[in-house]
Amino acid sequence: MTEFQTWPKAELHVHLDGSLRPETVWELARSSRIRLPFDSLAELTRHLRVPRRCTLPQYLQAFQHTVAVMQEREHLQRVAHEFLEDVAQDGVRYVEVRFAPSLHGRGGLTMEQITEAVLAGLQEGQRSRLPASTRALVRAPHRGHATLRHPSSARKPRAVGAVGAGASR
Repeated sequence: MTEFQTWPKAELHVHLDGSLRPETVWELARSSRIRLPFDSLAELTRHLRVPRRCTLPQYLQAFQHTVAVMQEREHLQRVAHEFLEDVAQDGVRYVEVRFAPSLHGRGGLTMEQITEAVLAGLQEGQRSRLPASTRALVRAPHRGHATLRHPSSARKPRAVGAVGAGASR
């Protein structure tokens, strides 16, 4: 291990749905009866590992599988907590994680419930004394999305730990 690897780190732009453990994706898909196009955990793991050189569409292919298992409150909470465990283990002491509630509503959860579940998972990690300090950014898919258009709808997530909202284009 190099001296640099032992230094405390900061992550300022991390997508929650791009940070799942392959084992978690496999387990949540099985428990929710989500059919993945892979015959084994090893095959899924290879698919989730993005090559150094790839196009954006190639990179985003893996997200369809991670997002698919992030449709239930308990799954969102677990993924957020495990994310914090993983970054803490990597020596990260400050992390800004972003997620788009609009991607996680297929299971019937509201945007507020999705946001609260993710923030609960992050708060659970903080309560268990993980050394990484976390801030969450709630992403809207485009300009004019309801959470950005109506300030009152953005107050609740801030009250439970989100530091702001951002728009993706």
